[in-house]
Formats: sequence, C-alpha cells, structure tokens
Amino acid sequence: MKRVRGFTLIELAIAISILAMLAAFALPALIRTVTNARSRSMTQKLMADFVWARNSAATAANATSGTVATFTVNADCSWSTTVNGTANTAHSMDVTTLGQMAPGLTCSAGATLPVTFSFTPQGFVTPSSTLTYTTNSGQNWVFQVMTSGSMLLTNGAS
Repeated sequence: MKRVRGFTLIELAIAISILAMLAAFALPALIRTVTNARSRSMTQKLMADFVWARNSAATAANATSGTVATFTVNADCSWSTTVNGTANTAHSMDVTTLGQMAPGLTCSAGATLPVTFSFTPQGFVTPSSTLTYTTNSGQNWVFQVMTSGSMLLTNGAS
C-alpha cells in the first residue's frame, strides 16, 4: 500500500492554533509600532517646517526689522508657515493630512492655541512657548520654542 504524505487534520488545526496565538500577541505591538512611527514622522516634519520658516526669515532679502516669517500652530494641531506674507503649503500641515499621519492626535501649548511664532530677520522668535502633541497611544512629543529661534524636542514614554 502506498503511504500518503502530508499533515493530518489534527496536526493542521494545532499549527493554525499556534499561529493564531502568536498573531494575537504580536498584533498589538505591531499596531503600536506603526502608530509611533507615524507620529515620529509628523514630529520630524513639524520641526523641519519650523526650521525652514526660521531660515527663510534669516535669509529674506531686504528685511532689516519686523516680522518676516510666521509659523502658526492651530487648535486642531495643524500648522502653517508664511514668508513675507505668502503662505507656503509645502511647509505646512493641513488637518486632513495630519489625521492620516497621526489619527487621534491632540495638542496643547503653553499659550492659547492658535499660537503664531513670529521670526525676525535675525532668526529670533516670539513668543517662546511649549507645544505638546499626544498620540492616542499615549506618546507625548514636547516641543520647546526658545526666543533664540531654536526648537527642542523631547518625547515621553509610550
């Protein structure tokens, strides 16, 4: 008689059960990792756009005083930049894109939102403030804006 190769139904059921248990343990960690990666990407864009606004103010032609560039953080956590009164959408984040990158994100500031940071031609900024972005997984991203125009970033425990 010819021997049949393969798995029995019981062996197959046990293997599927083991895979299901492994997936049940790994899935929450994978979701948390993806969420944290998306929020990290959002924070990197926020910092890059802030630095771009500062550099644009410092390199603006014919500017000797006053506000040259602004960086505004809105109550819905989105932000926008302007240079010499012209909005720059490439260095801004609308609420729809932000919701896709970091769903459930909330924000707060040391000042009342919206807060507008105004850059001088020397790169200095007013006001100095603290911004806190919190993801729905509990990850905190704290941005401290200094009057020198620098932005410091710390992140809390997730």
